[in-house]
Amino acid sequence: MPRGAHMKAKWQDPEYRATQSAHLPRASQAAAERLRKPTIPIACEICGTVFHVNEYRLNHQSPRFCSKSCHQAHQRTIRGEASPKWQGGVRLRKDGYIEQYAAEHPAGASGYVLQHRLVMEAHLCRYLGTDEHVHHLNDIKTDNRLENLQLLSASEHTRITNMKRWHG
Repeated sequence: MPRGAHMKAKWQDPEYRATQSAHLPRASQAAAERLRKPTIPIACEICGTVFHVNEYRLNHQSPRFCSKSCHQAHQRTIRGEASPKWQGGVRLRKDGYIEQYAAEHPAGASGYVLQHRLVMEAHLCRYLGTDEHVHHLNDIKTDNRLENLQLLSASEHTRITNMKRWHG
Protein backbone atom coordinates (compact mmCIF):
# COMPACT_ATOMS: atom_id res chain seq x y z
CA MET A 1 0.00 0.00 0.00
CA PRO A 2 1.47 3.42 -0.92
CA ARG A 3 2.48 5.78 1.83
CA GLY A 4 -0.55 7.67 3.29
CA ALA A 5 -3.07 5.55 1.37
CA HIS A 6 -4.61 4.12 4.57
CA MET A 7 -5.47 7.67 5.78
CA LYS A 8 -7.02 8.54 2.43
CA ALA A 9 -9.18 5.42 2.67
CA LYS A 10 -10.26 6.36 6.21
CA TRP A 11 -11.33 9.89 5.19
CA GLN A 12 -13.42 8.49 2.34
CA ASP A 13 -15.56 6.69 4.95
CA PRO A 14 -18.42 9.13 5.95
CA GLU A 15 -18.73 7.68 9.47
CA TYR A 16 -15.02 8.27 10.19
CA ARG A 17 -15.26 11.86 8.85
CA ALA A 18 -18.28 12.61 11.07
CA THR A 19 -16.47 11.45 14.21
CA GLN A 20 -13.30 13.40 13.38
CA SER A 21 -15.02 16.72 12.53
CA ALA A 22 -16.51 16.79 16.04
CA HIS A 23 -12.95 17.11 17.38
CA LEU A 24 -12.11 20.40 15.63
CA PRO A 25 -10.41 23.11 17.72
CA ARG A 26 -12.75 25.65 19.34
CA ALA A 27 -11.74 28.45 16.95
CA SER A 28 -12.60 26.28 13.96
CA GLN A 29 -15.89 25.25 15.54
CA ALA A 30 -16.79 28.91 16.18
CA ALA A 31 -15.90 29.85 12.61
CA ALA A 32 -18.01 27.01 11.29
CA GLU A 33 -20.91 28.12 13.50
CA ARG A 34 -20.69 31.70 12.18
CA LEU A 35 -20.86 30.41 8.64
CA ARG A 36 -24.04 28.47 9.40
CA LYS A 37 -25.88 31.53 10.73
CA PRO A 38 -28.46 33.15 8.46
CA THR A 39 -27.36 35.99 6.21
CA ILE A 40 -28.76 39.51 5.98
CA PRO A 41 -29.34 41.22 2.62
CA ILE A 42 -27.63 44.60 2.12
CA ALA A 43 -27.68 46.89 -0.94
CA CYS A 44 -24.33 48.08 -2.34
CA GLU A 45 -23.87 51.86 -1.99
CA ILE A 46 -22.36 52.16 -5.48
CA CYS A 47 -24.25 49.83 -7.82
CA GLY A 48 -27.31 48.91 -5.71
CA THR A 49 -26.71 45.16 -6.02
CA VAL A 50 -28.11 43.21 -3.08
CA PHE A 51 -25.50 41.02 -1.39
CA HIS A 52 -25.72 38.87 1.75
CA VAL A 53 -23.54 39.08 4.84
CA ASN A 54 -23.61 37.02 8.00
CA GLU A 55 -24.36 38.52 11.39
CA TYR A 56 -20.72 38.38 12.51
CA ARG A 57 -19.55 40.53 9.57
CA LEU A 58 -22.44 42.93 10.12
CA ASN A 59 -21.48 43.42 13.79
CA HIS A 60 -17.69 43.55 13.39
CA GLN A 61 -17.28 45.34 10.06
CA SER A 62 -19.38 47.81 8.13
CA PRO A 63 -20.16 46.10 4.83
CA ARG A 64 -21.21 48.77 2.33
CA PHE A 65 -19.98 47.44 -1.01
CA CYS A 66 -20.68 44.22 -2.91
CA SER A 67 -17.21 43.93 -4.45
CA LYS A 68 -13.66 45.28 -4.44
CA SER A 69 -14.33 47.23 -7.65
CA CYS A 70 -17.31 49.04 -6.03
CA HIS A 71 -15.15 49.87 -2.99
CA GLN A 72 -12.42 51.26 -5.28
CA ALA A 73 -15.01 53.30 -7.20
CA HIS A 74 -16.11 54.80 -3.88
CA GLN A 75 -12.49 55.60 -2.93
CA ARG A 76 -12.01 57.52 -6.19
CA THR A 77 -14.95 59.80 -5.34
CA ILE A 78 -13.47 60.87 -2.00
CA ARG A 79 -11.29 63.90 -2.69
CA GLY A 80 -10.00 66.88 -0.76
CA GLU A 81 -11.26 67.49 2.77
CA ALA A 82 -13.64 64.49 2.59
CA SER A 83 -10.69 62.10 2.31
CA PRO A 84 -9.56 60.30 5.48
CA LYS A 85 -5.95 60.96 4.38
CA TRP A 86 -6.49 64.76 4.27
CA GLN A 87 -3.57 66.65 5.83
CA GLY A 88 -4.67 70.24 5.42
CA GLY A 89 -4.10 70.48 1.68
CA VAL A 90 -0.38 71.27 1.84
CA ARG A 91 2.38 68.82 0.95
CA LEU A 92 6.12 68.94 0.31
CA ARG A 93 7.35 67.56 -3.00
CA LYS A 94 10.54 65.51 -3.29
CA ASP A 95 12.26 68.37 -5.11
CA GLY A 96 11.64 70.71 -2.14
CA TYR A 97 8.71 72.80 -3.42
CA ILE A 98 5.44 73.14 -1.49
CA GLU A 99 2.20 72.17 -3.22
CA GLN A 100 -1.20 73.38 -2.05
CA TYR A 101 -4.63 71.91 -2.81
CA ALA A 102 -6.63 74.11 -5.19
CA ALA A 103 -9.33 71.97 -6.79
CA GLU A 104 -10.72 74.69 -9.09
CA HIS A 105 -7.33 75.83 -10.41
CA PRO A 106 -6.90 75.28 -14.18
CA ALA A 107 -3.27 74.15 -13.82
CA GLY A 108 -3.92 71.62 -11.06
CA ALA A 109 -4.85 68.35 -12.79
CA SER A 110 -4.18 66.46 -9.54
CA GLY A 111 -5.81 69.20 -7.48
CA TYR A 112 -2.43 70.49 -6.25
CA VAL A 113 -0.58 73.60 -7.48
CA LEU A 114 2.83 74.96 -6.50
CA GLN A 115 2.29 77.32 -3.58
CA HIS A 116 4.63 80.06 -4.84
CA ARG A 117 2.56 80.27 -8.05
CA LEU A 118 -0.64 80.65 -5.98
CA VAL A 119 0.94 83.46 -3.93
CA MET A 120 1.95 85.32 -7.09
CA GLU A 121 -1.48 84.75 -8.69
CA ALA A 122 -3.21 86.15 -5.60
CA HIS A 123 -0.97 89.24 -5.76
CA LEU A 124 -1.62 89.80 -9.49
CA CYS A 125 -5.33 88.81 -9.28
CA ARG A 126 -5.00 86.52 -12.32
CA TYR A 127 -3.79 83.06 -13.29
CA LEU A 128 -0.20 82.69 -14.47
CA GLY A 129 0.52 81.46 -17.98
CA THR A 130 2.62 78.40 -18.74
CA ASP A 131 5.42 80.68 -20.00
CA GLU A 132 5.56 82.62 -16.71
CA HIS A 133 7.87 81.37 -13.95
CA VAL A 134 8.08 82.44 -10.31
CA HIS A 135 11.65 82.76 -9.04
CA HIS A 136 12.70 82.51 -5.38
CA LEU A 137 15.17 85.36 -4.83
CA ASN A 138 16.92 83.72 -1.86
CA ASP A 139 16.86 80.23 -3.48
CA ILE A 140 14.92 78.75 -0.55
CA LYS A 141 12.15 76.76 -2.21
CA THR A 142 9.88 76.78 0.85
CA ASP A 143 10.10 80.57 1.42
CA ASN A 144 6.95 81.67 -0.39
CA ARG A 145 6.66 85.19 0.99
CA LEU A 146 5.70 87.71 -1.71
CA GLU A 147 8.84 89.78 -1.08
CA ASN A 148 10.95 86.70 -1.89
CA LEU A 149 9.19 85.97 -5.21
CA GLN A 150 9.83 87.45 -8.63
CA LEU A 151 7.77 86.88 -11.79
CA LEU A 152 9.94 86.09 -14.83
CA SER A 153 9.52 84.77 -18.34
CA ALA A 154 10.77 81.25 -18.98
CA SER A 155 13.88 82.49 -20.78
CA GLU A 156 14.75 85.01 -18.05
CA HIS A 157 14.35 82.37 -15.37
CA THR A 158 16.60 79.95 -17.27
CA ARG A 159 19.25 82.67 -17.72
CA ILE A 160 19.25 83.56 -13.99
CA THR A 161 19.31 79.91 -12.89
CA ASN A 162 22.18 79.05 -15.24
CA MET A 163 24.22 82.11 -14.14
CA LYS A 164 23.91 81.01 -10.50
CA ARG A 165 24.99 77.47 -11.40
CA TRP A 166 28.00 78.54 -13.45
CA HIS A 167 29.17 81.57 -11.44
CA GLY A 168 28.14 80.59 -7.95
